[in-house]
This record gives sequence, C-alpha cells and structure tokens, in this order.
Amino acid sequence: MDFTLYRFMLRAAMVVATAAMLSGIATTAAASAIRVWLLTARGGITAVPWNLVCDTIPGVLIGGQLGPMLQGRVSQRAMTRAIGALFLVIALAMGGIALSDWGVARP
Repeated sequence: MDFTLYRFMLRAAMVVATAAMLSGIATTAAASAIRVWLLTARGGITAVPWNLVCDTIPGVLIGGQLGPMLQGRVSQRAMTRAIGALFLVIALAMGGIALSDWGVARP
C-alpha cells in the first residue's frame, strides 16, 4: 500500500477503497465459481439456477448506482442497521437451507 501512496501520489482513502473493492470482486468471483462448480458436480449444468444468476446481475448494477446516491441522504446508523438486518435474514435462510440439505431439519 505504501508503494501506491508514494509512487502514484494517491490519497490513503483512495488506496484503501480500491483495495477493498478489488478484494470484494475477487472474493465474489471465487465464491461464485466454487458454487457453480459444486452445483455442476452435484447435478450437471442444469443444476445451476441460471434464472437467479440473470436476475442478480441487474440487481448488482442498479445497487452499485443507488449506493453512492443514498450515501449522503440516509444516516450511517440507519444504513448499518438495515444492511445488518438484511444479512441476518439471508444468513438464517441459507442456514436453514444448509440444515435441510444435511437432513438435520425437516420442514
């Protein structure tokens, strides 16, 4: 990080934001690739829910545009709580799916 700060004379906030963005993209790409690989190993290429993949791409693009617009209009505390609640709901749903796949919880 020091190299980019001094060599390109960038602000620390710019370097940190770029590093966070790139690590997020790399993590997302790796997780997506592993999930597709696991699904195809389990049931072939038809096991991948392509309709969800196609619905997710516009959501990410729209969210990437709305996020910076909402940054100054919504308080930090409200946004933190809303995102935390969203992640909690997603975690509970995915945990329930995993438990049901393992045969632990039957609906």
